[in-house]
Amino acid sequence: MNRPKHRTFAIPFLFLLALGASAQGGAMEVIFRPDMEKADLTRIQEEAKANGLELTYTRLERKDERITALAFVLKTKAGMGTAETEGLSTEEPFGFRYDPRAGNGEAAFSVGSLKPIEAPEPVKGK
Repeated sequence: MNRPKHRTFAIPFLFLLALGASAQGGAMEVIFRPDMEKADLTRIQEEAKANGLELTYTRLERKDERITALAFVLKTKAGMGTAETEGLSTEEPFGFRYDPRAGNGEAAFSVGSLKPIEAPEPVKGK
């Protein structure tokens, strides 16, 4: 089975478990899908800009009108992150999350794989 290759870099990298719908200056979550068209990608950039973010696509490859590879840079007030995938699929969510309300005056964001992080099982005492 071929597994998609993801490379993710983020400074800082904070994982957010849930974000609501975006509003100007609010939280934003984007999961890229293989069936997205150029207009969809442009709308995402526009919404990101309305939220004070700069989203730049640095690589976009298609095969049979489906996105197969995607790379992007996300610049926020909290820093910047880059992510790249060579196997965009619906099984492994890939995109970004941003939440300026994270606390302590810091905005939190993550880029790349957006699967929830599973907590380890607690160690049972004797």
